[in-house]
Amino acid sequence: MAAESQNGSGAGFGKRGGYRSGIASVLLTSISSNASDRDPNDIEAEIGSAAASFRLRAKKSRVYTITYIATDKAVNQTVRTIAVTVPHDQSEPQFHTEE
Repeated sequence: MAAESQNGSGAGFGKRGGYRSGIASVLLTSISSNASDRDPNDIEAEIGSAAASFRLRAKKSRVYTITYIATDKAVNQTVRTIAVTVPHDQSEPQFHTEE
């Protein structure tokens, strides 16, 4: 049997050796803000959980940095971080995706 790619699709051999057969967990590890005047209610999230949704205060020009860590069954880990920016001009909804 040939090992498949390391991109999380299908089964294969992980970089730490041993047989791996998919994702074991995906955890929200942090959410931070660039605001110096941060209110405790700006971020409502269950850090350390598998949360796929959370609440962020949409205050002008604020940038939130969100980090998840994914672990497969062979204990290989990948960390992914994304920045969410609240636009200064909130008159029109703006949606941006990055490839």
